[in-house]
Amino acid sequence: MASDLISAVVLGIIEGLTEFLPISSTGHLVVAERLLGFSDPGEVFAVVIQLGAILAVCVYFHAKLWRLTCGVVARDPAAQLASTRERIASEDPGAVVGQLGVNGEDPVCARAVDLFCGLYGAEAGNLALKTLPFGGVFLAGGVTLHLLSRLRSGFMPGFLAKGRMSSVLARMPVAVVLDAQVGLRGAALAATALISRV
Repeated sequence: MASDLISAVVLGIIEGLTEFLPISSTGHLVVAERLLGFSDPGEVFAVVIQLGAILAVCVYFHAKLWRLTCGVVARDPAAQLASTRERIASEDPGAVVGQLGVNGEDPVCARAVDLFCGLYGAEAGNLALKTLPFGGVFLAGGVTLHLLSRLRSGFMPGFLAKGRMSSVLARMPVAVVLDAQVGLRGAALAATALISRV
């Protein structure tokens, strides 16, 4: 029991110290377990220890999350239009929030879209630091195209908000692929290449 507690504390410290690095902190746990001779604590431990990273995100974005939460639970019809609720109940909720948020028709949806764009940028920045694509970061797909007008103001601040690593990201060009069919074209090209080998 005491050895389980010691291993949990040591692995928790390793997770916390390595979380800021642009590589997998969970990978550090696997290496540390083997180097220190700890037994595998199991999947539940790996999930629970990730809660620290989630908590860090919540602390970092607490003001935005609070404003978004207050707007969602508000009973003020100006903050959440009745028609929005009806549409969300009968249509694809993500599409409704995206459309009303991008168009600015519902302030709560607009805040949700802005928060999404910031988080999208933050995660793209994390991935860019892991892979260092100095040739460019290319955003593609339907969601990107639908949110394009909001991405202009929300994506880049999240992308660049990496402290001392911001200067590295600032050297990477970021572009949006405007061809909505680019994924299908890539799949067709890959299928053609596979068929030609047969």
